[in-house]
Amino acid sequence: MELTATGDMKIVTAKESKITSVDFDNLSFGNIFTDHMLVCDYDNGVWVRGETTVFDPKKLPATINDAISKQYAGYIIKDVDREESKSQVLYEVELVKGNEKCKIHYTADGSIAKKKCRTS
Repeated sequence: MELTATGDMKIVTAKESKITSVDFDNLSFGNIFTDHMLVCDYDNGVWVRGETTVFDPKKLPATINDAISKQYAGYIIKDVDREESKSQVLYEVELVKGNEKCKIHYTADGSIAKKKCRTS
């Protein structure tokens, strides 16, 4: 990854593009992902802190990616943390859609262990 700063925009670029693996004759919503995603906060009616970063759905098990695309269509995955204890692994996923933010703890099978959403 390469980090570039442009004005107030932070840009993290992918080492390799996945564009050659895309079948443009068979595109479907929620199944084909770009190399990058734009993450931007919405505070007091203004878009601030823009960042272009590498989108990596492989950070999450497929069961969780599937659950998010079905239950939270239109939301952006802003951050993912993996928490491991002796008994289980949880994935803390921060989702954003407009001024709504959700933190959801998923088990590896895609079940929700804990959820908290708020509107700013």
